[in-house]
Amino acid sequence: MEWVETTGKSVADAIGAALDELGVDEQDAEIVVVEEPKSTLFGLRKADARIRARVRPAVARPKRAQRGRRSRNDRSERKVMSDPQSKSSPQSAPAATNGEVAASGDVRASNGNRQRRPKSANRESTNRENASKPRNGEEPTMSVDQQAEVVRAFVSGVVERFGYVAETAVRIEEDQIYVEVTGSELGLLIGPRGATLDALQELARTVIQRRSEEHAPRVNVDVAGFRAKRAEALSAFARGVATEVLSSGIAEALEPMSSADRKIVHDTINAIDGVVTTSEGADPRRYVVVRPATAEELADA
Repeated sequence: MEWVETTGKSVADAIGAALDELGVDEQDAEIVVVEEPKSTLFGLRKADARIRARVRPAVARPKRAQRGRRSRNDRSERKVMSDPQSKSSPQSAPAATNGEVAASGDVRASNGNRQRRPKSANRESTNRENASKPRNGEEPTMSVDQQAEVVRAFVSGVVERFGYVAETAVRIEEDQIYVEVTGSELGLLIGPRGATLDALQELARTVIQRRSEEHAPRVNVDVAGFRAKRAEALSAFARGVATEVLSSGIAEALEPMSSADRKIVHDTINAIDGVVTTSEGADPRRYVVVRPATAEELADA
């Protein structure tokens, strides 16, 4: 994810603007303060704070290397090697016949002499074992296609647990995973204002975070087209508020919204001349303020 750069009267305002632009919460963002707010000469004007932010990349966590289990043959070999009687003469134990494999992996001839296995055979066996083991004890990372299938299976399992009969489809666009659940009477999976849906999306993202590549793809889960319908409704609502603000010249504060909903409002209103938006407050009560643009803002537009 590329870095975005935003400004604000304070560092908190600049961070809020960046989160709105990225459409994520603060815990999912990586933030760097470039410049603190400061007053210019004689305090005539205050310079804005400036920050850079991006969606926090998820790094695969290494899996603890499991202790290899000692095979029965290994234990037998250890016992034989530690037994003082193993060094006695051949008469103390029956000699193995040709082709009989001892516990140490050697072949004992009828005269009691040991014959080593060919090195090529041992090398081939070792290569096969190493090829099947992850390097450095880490769990192998999954490709985007594999992650998409894991997310689809997880969401489908949750839907079944809720007792619904629905179809779960997945697609990949620009390294983002989109999961769509279609069916009837799925309101319980959506919840008030999409709260349950947001929780399901966060769980789906967590499922693949531990086994993702360096930059984990974003996961978007939608149920019965709720997100598309809400985005359309929010855009229409935002345009209506912008019209009222332009007519009255009075700023209007909207109700608290999620970062994704605030981004929709910002994008919609910023495309309208004469009005601007800012985010105020702290999550989860952060909200958007729509106000008339100043002469300086109109000149910069």
